[in-house]
Amino acid sequence: LTIHITLLVGVVYGQENNPAEQLASWQRYTVKGEEFSIKFPTHPAMTTYRQLGWGYQRDQWKRHLGAYADGVVYTIFSLDDGDPRQALKAAIEGISTSEWARTTEQDLNLNGFSGKQYFGPSPLGETLQIFATKNRFYHFQAYGAKAEDPRVKQFFSSLSLGKKVEGIEVSD
Repeated sequence: LTIHITLLVGVVYGQENNPAEQLASWQRYTVKGEEFSIKFPTHPAMTTYRQLGWGYQRDQWKRHLGAYADGVVYTIFSLDDGDPRQALKAAIEGISTSEWARTTEQDLNLNGFSGKQYFGPSPLGETLQIFATKNRFYHFQAYGAKAEDPRVKQFFSSLSLGKKVEGIEVSD
């Protein structure tokens, strides 16, 4: 009886930790009104809120999505404030004063949208990609594994930007 239980535990444990099977189980997600879709290892949680503008400033809609699996945290921040290119510029300027390694900056172009990629100082690994689309500023991040890790590669390579995005719709 003990041998059978040990073998069963070994089989189940092996299946759960098979990297190829884990990556194949990722699903594509999107959010109504957003301009992205991306694959997550598990259904992401989401929070949307409005920050009221004052004076001549307009209201800002902010959205946070996140998922955690196998030691890696995947997050998305979306901002609708009427000027996504200015938000991108401000984010790039902010990186120069943060712990992110500005020297790792790489130019990105995805579906006709310009962006930047950075790598953080954590020994665990952290990768950040930021973009401005026509209507939104986006901040995509993976923390807990290096950029070469297949899970991090899967996350960022699955990113699609544009109006016609498909995927399982996430809601608050």
